[in-house]
Amino acid sequence: MAIKIIKKLTMALIMTGTVSAAYATGAGGYFGLMFGQSNLNGQNQTLTAGGVTTTLKPQGSGVGAGLYAGYGMNQYAAIEGDFIYFSSMSYKTSVVTNSLKTRAGAFALLGKGMLPFWDSGFDIFAKLGGAYFYAKTSGKVNNATVGNTKSSVFRPAVAIGASYDMTQNWVVDLSYTSIRYSNSQIKDPGILALSFSYHLVDPVCGQFLC
Repeated sequence: MAIKIIKKLTMALIMTGTVSAAYATGAGGYFGLMFGQSNLNGQNQTLTAGGVTTTLKPQGSGVGAGLYAGYGMNQYAAIEGDFIYFSSMSYKTSVVTNSLKTRAGAFALLGKGMLPFWDSGFDIFAKLGGAYFYAKTSGKVNNATVGNTKSSVFRPAVAIGASYDMTQNWVVDLSYTSIRYSNSQIKDPGILALSFSYHLVDPVCGQFLC
């Protein structure tokens, strides 16, 4: 569902960009909201409960969301802080019943490099930095509480994407962010997100000096 929404909005933005005047945001702070399809890329688990051994199959794809804020030094470079909350991951079993869920999130500090396409208002960008990633699995198997499993680590984070300056203050972008972390339960969690941000720049000056 989230992928379909993102595709429709992306096509609408592309069509808008072909008929409207190009804008460019200037240096300054910004903040925004992201949402989209997230996935913890869960790994199959083997569990023994009440003398019965079963395989837990993760169902980890769903809608994730996040908040971010940053500061653009110029039209080519920025620094950004992100908070991402991934969709919860449940588990499918064929022998036992379970209510297990894995919940996860990340705090990331990223450097952002941008490449504008002349004065079209479109940019492509890449982000690189580090993220504090945390995950917790808890719930019941056959109505018996299973001990909590927790992870909290600092790992590299990367992102690629494209953006469009709708005005000199409002920017929309589509990006994929990945946390480079794997353990026995998850592998390189990521989110494909549509984002909207507001840039704290003078709408009259824009990219030009006043």
